[in-house]
Amino acid sequence: MKTLFSGLMKSKTSRPLLWLAIIFVFIQVIFHLLGMRFSDALPYGASQFLDTELLRHRLLESVFYMHSQPPLFNLFLGLALKLSSGYPRLAFHAIYAICGLILYCSLFTLQVRLGVGKWLAFVLSTMFIVSPTNLMHQNDFNYPLILALLLLISALLLDRFLVEKNVRTAVAFFFCLFLLSGIRSLYHLSYFVLILVVLLALNWADRRKLLLAAALPGLLIVALHVKNLILFNVFATSSWLGMNAWAVVADYVPPSEREQLVREGTLSELALITRFSPVNCYPEKYRKTTDYRHIPVLTQTEKSSGAANYNHLAYVGISKQYFKDYLTLSRQRPRALLKGLTRSCLHYLSPCGIMFPMEAEYNRMRDYTNAFQVVFYARIPADMSRTGIRPFGVVPQYRVHLFLFLGLPILFIGGLALSLRKSSARFPIDRRQRIVILFLCLNIAYVAFVGNAFESGEQARFRFQTDPFYVVLLGLLIQSLLIPRLTRVLHRMRPDSPTQVPSL
Repeated sequence: MKTLFSGLMKSKTSRPLLWLAIIFVFIQVIFHLLGMRFSDALPYGASQFLDTELLRHRLLESVFYMHSQPPLFNLFLGLALKLSSGYPRLAFHAIYAICGLILYCSLFTLQVRLGVGKWLAFVLSTMFIVSPTNLMHQNDFNYPLILALLLLISALLLDRFLVEKNVRTAVAFFFCLFLLSGIRSLYHLSYFVLILVVLLALNWADRRKLLLAAALPGLLIVALHVKNLILFNVFATSSWLGMNAWAVVADYVPPSEREQLVREGTLSELALITRFSPVNCYPEKYRKTTDYRHIPVLTQTEKSSGAANYNHLAYVGISKQYFKDYLTLSRQRPRALLKGLTRSCLHYLSPCGIMFPMEAEYNRMRDYTNAFQVVFYARIPADMSRTGIRPFGVVPQYRVHLFLFLGLPILFIGGLALSLRKSSARFPIDRRQRIVILFLCLNIAYVAFVGNAFESGEQARFRFQTDPFYVVLLGLLIQSLLIPRLTRVLHRMRPDSPTQVPSL
């Protein structure tokens, strides 16, 4: 093992990645023996996936008329289903394992390119790969792992463009942003515009290259939004904004108060119906649709698996009404909104919970998960809800994980400071590095703001997409702050030794 690690750290360029691949395979074998298995149950019942039978037999039509989610992940699933006689679990397992390996190598590479020592980059990247949250996402057929990988690759491409000024690299960068938008509605057109505007402001001399590179990916993102605007009168890649946002405030308004507001006509009758209920649970006036009767993906109330079809056309109007009620209730009960936003922030600063259908894997890994959270997240062992002390009353059973609760905000602030920092002898940092670090911070801020403001309970899964960026910022802060101080302490202890910042 000592020889393996020495080979990794003494290698020049490609050899460290080979050692990372060997270590990654070793990690996968170990956790497979501990009981971790790849799950493929989600496509048959999860709300974000279309009916698998429609994906097999009416793929392009179903994806085109999809309003509940951006289309690319379902297109990916549908193509896989059409190319196999059944659901290709082994193939998807292999794809996700490869994505996990690429994520591992990309995380290590990005840290080294930004100035983190190889040893430190290796340790932090490996800690992330063996974290329970990453293991769950890597073995769960869903898109958080893919999104985290795309964000990492986009940061690497941006770093390369700032060095080479190559238009093709910039095209690849903006194409990654298009893939993000086409997979997750969180990455709205406004996200693409924000990143483009910031890069133009910081690289005005390269404005022609940036605008040329962004043209086609930007048009594709606009096309996704315009398609939904024309078909469903929704200028977004998902029609679920209202249903997602409703619970942020509604969960802290008692049913009796909501009933009173409904009787007064302040809220609609939907305020008394649980969001994401089957379409038959809603009043007839919301269920009655006359358009697109020949499109099964918009008219079926249930999928072939028996799960509710949340891409039914009725949910477009239902979600719009929920959003109107969300705005009204937020004005009527601002304290409830504040509690809901507080709960969202607390979930954001927590480890990812159990993900259906990963309960069996979670139970097999429970002891490992608990140990990891205690050691690496500094989880406070006491359950404050049992003591009667509830500093976070909006989430009674909330447990503080100090390295998340305090560490994540510190990392973000530290990252912003690094992006504004001038180069020094102790930690040389050039303009390219500062721009890439700012890109990391912008993504963290965007995902945190949108995810906390318009969703309830999913924040830890949202955060996972930017967790690799937090790891990069941790490496940079250790490299720039902790190591120089440690070096000075050692120098004082050995005054005859020259001062030199080690590269971990």
